[in-house]
Amino acid sequence: MRVSFTSILLLLSFYFFTQNIIGQTSTAGSGTLATIESKANSIQDNKKKITDLETKVTDSYAEESARLLQLKKQLPELLAEKAVVLDELRSGMFCSDCNRGKTQVERETGNFYAHIREGASSGRKIIAASPELIQQKTGEYDKKIAAKEEEIRKFTYEENEFSKKRDQWKKQVEDLKAQSIKLCEEITALSSTYKTQVVDEGKALQSPWISDLMNIVAEKHFIEDRIDILNVKIADLNNDEIKAVADMRDKVYQKNEADKSTLNSKIASNNSRLATVEQAHRQSMMPLTVALLNARTRLLDIKRALLNTTSLSKGEITKLESDQKTEELNIDNKQIQVANNEASYKINSQAIVDENKKLSDDIWNLTVNYPKILAAAEDNLKKAFQTKRTILTDAKVARTAALDLKGSMLIDRKEAYRQKLLKYAAIVDGERIRLLNACQKAQCSCFGADTHGTVISNWNQASGCVGEMDAAHHSSDPVYGCVEESSIYKQHYQSFINGLSDSDIEALQRKSTNTRYDMIFKKVIN
Repeated sequence: MRVSFTSILLLLSFYFFTQNIIGQTSTAGSGTLATIESKANSIQDNKKKITDLETKVTDSYAEESARLLQLKKQLPELLAEKAVVLDELRSGMFCSDCNRGKTQVERETGNFYAHIREGASSGRKIIAASPELIQQKTGEYDKKIAAKEEEIRKFTYEENEFSKKRDQWKKQVEDLKAQSIKLCEEITALSSTYKTQVVDEGKALQSPWISDLMNIVAEKHFIEDRIDILNVKIADLNNDEIKAVADMRDKVYQKNEADKSTLNSKIASNNSRLATVEQAHRQSMMPLTVALLNARTRLLDIKRALLNTTSLSKGEITKLESDQKTEELNIDNKQIQVANNEASYKINSQAIVDENKKLSDDIWNLTVNYPKILAAAEDNLKKAFQTKRTILTDAKVARTAALDLKGSMLIDRKEAYRQKLLKYAAIVDGERIRLLNACQKAQCSCFGADTHGTVISNWNQASGCVGEMDAAHHSSDPVYGCVEESSIYKQHYQSFINGLSDSDIEALQRKSTNTRYDMIFKKVIN
C-alpha cells in the first residue's frame, strides 16, 4: 500500500497536536479572561469605595448640623457674657491693675478675689470702670457678636468645610461610577474578544484533525476507485481473450496453409511467432515483477512498524503480525507465478523451435498436426490471459483488505480526535464558569456564555462533514454546509487521482458507479 508524503505529515501533525492538548490547561483566551476578572474585581472595589464615600456624605450632614448648633449656642452665651461683663464694670467689679472684669478674670485665672489679693501689695484693687472703658468693652463685645452672627450666616448659607468635603466625595463617587461603567463596557468588549479567541483556537486545533480524517476518506475512496479500475480491467481482459483466441485460430489456419506452400515461409512465420512469444513473456513478467516488488515493499513497511511496538496498541500489533503473514504468503504466491510463467515460456518457445525442425524434415506433417498445433496455441494463449487475470484478481483482493483497514482506521482516528476535542472543551467550560462569575460579580452584560457549545458544535459539524463526504462517494444525496471541508477533501483526493495513469483514468470513467470524484463536488451545497 502506497504511503504518501501528505499522509506522513498528517500523522506527525496528529502526534504533536495530541501532545499539545494533553498538556494544555488553558485556552488562547485565558489572558483575556484574567483581564476580565481583574476588571470585575476593580468594579467590586469601586462599589465598596462608593458605599464608604456615601456613608461619609451622610455622616457629614449630621456633623454639619452639630457644628451649626454649636455656633448658634455660642451666640446667646456671648450676649449673656456681654451683659455680665458690662454689669460688673458698672457695679465696680473691675481690677485696677489688669483692666479686666470679675467674670473675665475668673474665666482666665481662677478666683477674682484671690487675684486681687495677690496683687494688693503692688496697689491692685477693685474699682468701678470708667465710662470710656465701658464704652470700649461694649464695642468689643458688639464686634464679637457681629462676627459670630456673620460666622453663623456664612456657615449656613455659604460653602463650609463640610460642604467642601461632600462636594469632593460626591465627585469621587461620580468618577468611580463612571470608571465602573467604562470597565463594564470594556468587560463586555473583552468577553466578545474572548469568545472569538477560543472559537478560533478550537477551529485551529480541529483543522489538522479534519484534514487528516479527510485524507483517510480520500485514500479510502481512492482504494475503492482502484478496485473499480481492476473490475473494468478484468472485464476488458475477458473480452480481449475471446477476441485474441479468435484471432489466434485464424492466424494459425492462415499460417498452416501458407507453410504448406513453402517451407521457408512457414519457418519464417514460426520465427515471428517465437519473437511474439518472447515479447509476450516479457510483457507478462513485467507486472508480475512490479507486483512482487510492491509486495516486498509492503512487507518491509510492516516489519518496520513492528520494530517500535511501544507506540502501538495490542490490537494494532496483532493486526500488523497478521498482515505480515498475509504479505509473506502473497510473496510466495507471486514467486510461484514467476516460476510458472518462465516454465510456460520455455515450453512455448521450445515447441516453436521443435516445430521448425520437424517442418524442415517433413512438410506433409503440417496437415496431420494442424489440430494439435491449434490446440497448443490456444492453450498457451489462455494461460497468458489467466496469468494476467490472476494478477488483477490478487490486486483486487489486496485492495479490498486495505479498504477494510482504512474504514477501521477512520473510525478509530475520528474517536481519538473527538476525545481530544472533549478535553479541550472541558477546559473551555471551566473558563466559561469563571467568565460568568466575573460578569455576575461586575453586573455586566457579557458574551461568551455559549463558547463551550460553539466549540462542540463546530467540531460536530466538521466531523459530520467527514461522514457525509465518506457516504457521498456512493450516494446521490446532496451534501449541505460542507464547502470548506469538501475543499480539503478535494485537495487530498486530487493528490491520489493525479497518480493514476491515463489508462486507469479511462477505465475509471467507464465504470458505471457513483465513485467519480467530480460527481461528489457537484452535490456540495452551501
